[in-house]
Amino acid sequence: MFSLTESKSQSFGEQLSWVRSYLNQRLSFIHRIGVALYDETTGSLKTFAFSGDEAENLTFYEYKLSNSESLRKLKETRQPRIVQDITAFSSNGREHTESIRKAGYKSSYIVPIYDAEKFIGMVSFNSKEKDYFQDDVIIALKLAVNFISLLMTNLKRTQHTLEATIQTTLELTHEKDPETREHVSRVAYYARHIAKGVASKYQLNDEFIEYVFMFSPLHDIGKISIPDDILRKPGKLTVEEFEVMKTHTIKGYDLSKTMLKNYGLEKIKQAGVIKNIIRSHHEKLDGSGYPDGLKEKEIPTEAKIVAVADIFDALTTVRPYKLSWSNEEAFEELLRMSNKGLLCQSCVQALIEEEESIQEIQTLLADKRPA
Repeated sequence: MFSLTESKSQSFGEQLSWVRSYLNQRLSFIHRIGVALYDETTGSLKTFAFSGDEAENLTFYEYKLSNSESLRKLKETRQPRIVQDITAFSSNGREHTESIRKAGYKSSYIVPIYDAEKFIGMVSFNSKEKDYFQDDVIIALKLAVNFISLLMTNLKRTQHTLEATIQTTLELTHEKDPETREHVSRVAYYARHIAKGVASKYQLNDEFIEYVFMFSPLHDIGKISIPDDILRKPGKLTVEEFEVMKTHTIKGYDLSKTMLKNYGLEKIKQAGVIKNIIRSHHEKLDGSGYPDGLKEKEIPTEAKIVAVADIFDALTTVRPYKLSWSNEEAFEELLRMSNKGLLCQSCVQALIEEEESIQEIQTLLADKRPA
C-alpha cells in the first residue's frame, strides 16, 4: 500500500496529501488530515502540515497543552479521541476549536503519536459529516495512522540527529565559542515568530516555518573551524581576522553537506533550508553581506529570517567584547539597519510585533554560563 520510496524528496505535506487521496478512494468523507507537533520546551502543540480543502484558518496556530484538559488527557492516556458532533461542544473561547467550526468540520478523530515513550504530536482526521467516525472507519484508518506516525517519527529523529550534532559541536567549542546553547535555541524561537509574521508576504506554510525553527540552530556550525584567538577575541577584529571569521559560512555550508551525506539525509526536502541558513545568514539586501554578496530576492527567505533573529540575540546578550543591549535599543538598531537596506523590513517588524513573546523566550532560555 504505502511506500517510503519517494518520501525523502517529498515534503511532509505532499506525503500527507497522498495519504488522504488514497483514503478518499474508500473513505470519501475524510475532508482533512492535520498534523501538530509537540514542543517540549514550551509545552505547546504547533500546527505543522495538513491536507484538506479549507484550512487557511487552521494554520500558523500554537496552543499550550495545559490549556486544554481533553488534549492533556489524550497525551497522558495515549488513547485516541473521537468527537462525533463538534457543533455540540462549547469552544470555551479557544481559537482552534472555533476555526474548525468555521471551516465546516463536524466530527473528528484525534490520535496522539509517540516515539517509544516520547510524545511527539498528534494527527487529526476531520469530516464535514456528523457521526462519521464509527468502528468501520476507525479500522480503515488504522494503517494510515501507522504510516503518518512513521513519517512523524522519521521527521523528529532527523531533527534530533541534527540537534545532537549541534550539541556535540557546542561541547567541542564550549570553552572557545562565546555563544551558548541557549543562544541557538533563542534564535530558533525568534526565527519562528518572524517566519509566522512574514508568512503572508513570502507565501510560507506551517511546514516551512517549522523547518526554519528546527534548523536555524545550525546557522553558525562553521565556527568550529575558526581559530580560538579570533573567535574569542575580546576586542574588534582586524580586517584580516574578520576575513577569517567570515569563512565560517562557507565552512559551515561544506560541513552541512558532509553531515547530510553521512547521515543519509542529502535528499530530504528540507536539505536546502539547512544549507541556505548556514551559508547565507550574513547576506545583506544591498549586496554588502557575505559570502556571496547576494541582493534582495537572491537571498533565501529563511536566511533573511535567521539574520534578523541572530543579530537581535547578539545585541541583547553579553559577549566577551560587549555588554547586552535592551530590547528597545536592539529594535532601534534593527530598524536602522532595515532602513539602510541591510535587513528585511518585514522580518524586523515581525520580530518587534512579538515583543511579549520575545520576553518570555528570554526568560525561559536565559544564558547558563558557568560562574
